Amino acid sequence: MSWDHYQAASSGSDMARTTLWMGDLDPWMEETWIKQLWYSLGENVNVKMIRDKFTGGNAGYCFVEFLTNASASKHVTTLNGTLIPGTNRVFKLNWASGGGLNDRKDDRSPEFSVFVGDLGPEVTDYSLLVPLNSATPLTKFY
Repeated sequence: MSWDHYQAASSGSDMARTTLWMGDLDPWMEETWIKQLWYSLGENVNVKMIRDKFTGGNAGYCFVEFLTNASASKHVTTLNGTLIPGTNRVFKLNWASGGGLNDRKDDRSPEFSVFVGDLGPEVTDYSLLVPLNSATPLTKFY
């Protein structure tokens, strides 16, 4: 994502939003399959699959980033609730939210998120929380 794109996305304008949450995914639906699905619908997208920290499998949802707000908006309004081609699942789509400055109310200070991935099974939430919390107090831990 370019810096200009990031600034536009952080401005709070609905016209700048290009990322959708896609949920209720089957375990076999991986990033490659989701990208191919959207490609078959005429879209070139980026996909970020969210993984279960214990199994490594998909957590049942992903984020799909479109090239334009118009593309994302079109699909969230026309495909949501319709059957996903080649499956017995329906599209569950919504605007991605949370953690970004564009999702904040004016009376709140900025909030920042850190994603830590590709950790071994011996790493626990607590073993991450201790060093992170000593650097700066955390208010949320997912």
